[in-house]
This record gives sequence, structure tokens and C-alpha cells, in this order.
Amino acid sequence: LVDVINSQAPDKHLKLNLNFSSRTTSFDVQNNIVDNVDKRTGHIYGPPAGKQLLIFIDDMNMPIVDTYGTQEPIALLLFLVGRGCMYDRGKDLDLRVYKDLQFSAAMGPPGGGRN
Repeated sequence: LVDVINSQAPDKHLKLNLNFSSRTTSFDVQNNIVDNVDKRTGHIYGPPAGKQLLIFIDDMNMPIVDTYGTQEPIALLLFLVGRGCMYDRGKDLDLRVYKDLQFSAAMGPPGGGRN
């Protein structure tokens, strides 16, 4: 999968690798994504015009399960993929729409610290 992502044309695709661990938080994930996109217009964000951001998430099942039975980074990704937006965590909690993002992920079988 990583070879396929790396073989994409650099003039049309940007790459972002997210390696999850038991200490990965939703804040870490959001900051990594926000750092790799630009503001387009209004509340719309994405990679530079004409490009796609390919996001590869490794060890997706590694974040710890919280008291509610969820894994915060995965819940954030579910919100982003399902609705195409995230809230800015600043004081205004602005809704930001993200365009031209593609996600792929890998994970090992449960056990040995994986959830």
C-alpha cells in the first residue's frame, strides 16, 4: 500500500503519513492534517489547488480506548471522513470544510497492545 502511495505523481499528490501509537490523541491527528493543508476560501481548506492529499494511517488500532469505549483519533477521523469537516479547536470552534483528501489505513490483528 505504501509503495502505491509513493508511486503517485508528485505534481498531483501530496503525502502525509500518520503513525498511530497508544499515546496518539485526536489533537495530534488534527494538528497533522491542519499543518498539511492550506486555506482556500472562507472555511474551506485543502492541499494546494490541483492536488490531492493522500493520508496513510499506520497502526490505526493502536490508540488507547477511553472510558466511553471509543478511540478519540479514530472518532475524529470518522467525523472527518463522514462529514468532510472538523471544528477548529480555537476559541470560536469554527467549522472547517476539508476538500481533496484521500485516506488509507493499515492495522495489525488485535492483541499485544492493539485495541
